[in-house]
Amino acid sequence: MSNRNFPELARAWIFRGVSLLIQQEEIDNHERRFAEYRAWNEARAPTEECLNTDSEGWIAPQLDIDEKRRQNEELMAMYIEKVAGERSV
Repeated sequence: MSNRNFPELARAWIFRGVSLLIQQEEIDNHERRFAEYRAWNEARAPTEECLNTDSEGWIAPQLDIDEKRRQNEELMAMYIEKVAGERSV
């Protein structure tokens, strides 16, 4: 079962009379946290691809570390610009 299906599963069990002792607030919290995770993951995946890193941010030793740092700074500047633009709207 994926994390995403938990709220639907909980609602289905409650509908069938199975008491899970789960409040709507908990389901809403789970949905909010999953949306935050999804947004973080969507931002992280292209960065890993662009910088040729693994999920922990490590790069292969044969790659040019100075070039990867430059690319990382460029990506960070683009991200900050994007977020600033979204928040000003």
